[in-house]
Amino acid sequence: MSLIRDLVQRVRTLIGVGVQLASRYRDEVLILQSSPRADGDPLEARYISPFGLAGHPPKGSKNVIASMGGNRSQTIIIFAYDEKYTLVLDEGEAGLYNEWGDFIKLNSAREIHAKADARIVLDAPETVIKQALIVEGDAQFVGAMTHDNKTIDSSHTHTLPDNSETEDVT
Repeated sequence: MSLIRDLVQRVRTLIGVGVQLASRYRDEVLILQSSPRADGDPLEARYISPFGLAGHPPKGSKNVIASMGGNRSQTIIIFAYDEKYTLVLDEGEAGLYNEWGDFIKLNSAREIHAKADARIVLDAPETVIKQALIVEGDAQFVGAMTHDNKTIDSSHTHTLPDNSETEDVT
């Protein structure tokens, strides 16, 4: 009977759901502390996320816990979620979000929507916009602005019909 009891216990611990109690980094690896059952002892495990995506789930998130061969000493957390922080998507859509409500959504209208309460920063040596740029609000430019290889700044003038030039536009 002991063999069957051990087998049942291993199957039960192969995969389960826990609630995240805490988190920390150990050697740049995210470690989550999760409680697999309300009456169970908390365990610590590496949080494994898909390549190219990273997240640090908030305390209280639910975790999917996988134990290799049912051995709790060989446990990883393969998924974390919290219903409070979901992004509603239509079929075929995808998105990224955080617990503060910021998101990037690739929607079914073939648009990309990005929302941030503070700001969105694009940090690259060059940013290319292939089509029209529409700015709904104020725009500030720091640095040079050019059009057809001509600098547009406070010294920029236009030739008027009488061949005179406009004054500085400052």
